[in-house]
Amino acid sequence: MMKGWLAAIAGIIILAAGTAAAWSVVQGARAQPPDGALEASGRIEGEEVLINSKIGGRVQQLLVREGDRVRRGQLVAVLGSDELEARVRQGGAQVEGARAQVSRAASEVEVLERQVAQAQVGVTLAAARVLAQQQQAQAAMNAAVARLAQARKASTMAQTQIPAVVEEARAALRGAEADLARARALQEGTRRDLSRLQALHADGAIAAADVDAGRTRFEVTAAQVEAASEQVGRARAALARAQAGTLEVQVREEEVRVADAQVEAARSQVEAARAAWLEVTGRREQQRAAERQVQAARASLGTVQAQLQAAIAARDELQTVLGEARVSAPTSGVVTSKIVNTGEVVQAGTPLVAVVDLQAVWLKVFVPEVDIGRLRLGMLARVYVDAFPGRPYPARVVEISQRAEFTPKDVQTREERVKQVFAVKLAVDNPEGVLKPGMPADARIFWKGDVPR
Repeated sequence: MMKGWLAAIAGIIILAAGTAAAWSVVQGARAQPPDGALEASGRIEGEEVLINSKIGGRVQQLLVREGDRVRRGQLVAVLGSDELEARVRQGGAQVEGARAQVSRAASEVEVLERQVAQAQVGVTLAAARVLAQQQQAQAAMNAAVARLAQARKASTMAQTQIPAVVEEARAALRGAEADLARARALQEGTRRDLSRLQALHADGAIAAADVDAGRTRFEVTAAQVEAASEQVGRARAALARAQAGTLEVQVREEEVRVADAQVEAARSQVEAARAAWLEVTGRREQQRAAERQVQAARASLGTVQAQLQAAIAARDELQTVLGEARVSAPTSGVVTSKIVNTGEVVQAGTPLVAVVDLQAVWLKVFVPEVDIGRLRLGMLARVYVDAFPGRPYPARVVEISQRAEFTPKDVQTREERVKQVFAVKLAVDNPEGVLKPGMPADARIFWKGDVPR
């Protein structure tokens, strides 16, 4: 019986020794810290990022689960908001309504501008025509007055001094012929000007109004030539009558009556031309009123255009907000928790899932007060986790607390919890993302430069 117990005990010892040997092989470099190395323990930590909803609505799709890896910009969830979608549709309708208003206002401006342009052309042509009428009427008036004065003078002379009248008639004939020559020269000049203006108008260099003005000047000189020709004829007739002698008085009296009638007719033409000019002035006032209508229509167009831009901006803003219903990951990492479920109604700012960037994890350890003076920022370290025994993860000291504290309560023994320690943060290389927040880990910090790493 005793031999059986001894054999069992020996087997247990041999098994324990074998297990210890195997664990020693697995642990490798973790067997004992070398001189110049400090060991401490803690848990892997990482910065948790909450992915929030920017708008309120119902969670229509939740596309990730806990433990899933996500990339920056990856679609995580899709929300739905009937109210927001209705506002977007309403905003689109307002934009279309504003566009219709802009179209109507633009059409009104176009019609008014066309009317004003036509009125401007009409007023310009009417003004040129009336101005020519005024010039012709005034020229006829001046000629008629001159003829009347001449007729009266000739009548007086015929009654008093027939011989002198004859001589004066000859002089008048010479003067009338000179006037005719000058009038013909002026007519020839205006004829050449009219031909030149017609050629320029045919080439599109000047407006039709300029040609009309040239034609008016030609017609005025033509009238002057005709008047001068008539004057020459009358001068010749006057000379014949003066030479005839006794009939001269009666002839002169008749000429006075004719000249007086011509003056009255010319005066009527001048008054008619003045009345026509007043009509042109009234049309110009109507044109200015139409121009004011155009300005008002343009201002109205500017107002509705501004309203259209405001409606477009409001619609685009709503569409942007609606686009935020598609929630994407702001960073790459692993989903650590799913806070809501599909179908839930959330408010704006509600966290949907939590993500941790596994490329930026750290280990927070607590170093006793007696050892903290050995550590410096940038010192190298190795981190070990039970999930991957024997595999060290490079790390470095990135933060050393300046304030002492008691060992955290999650340390197992009371003796350790009452010690004064300093928190030390180690940045751990985790390229494969296998280290997860919450994993217990051990760290070996090398505080001597000559200790092999």
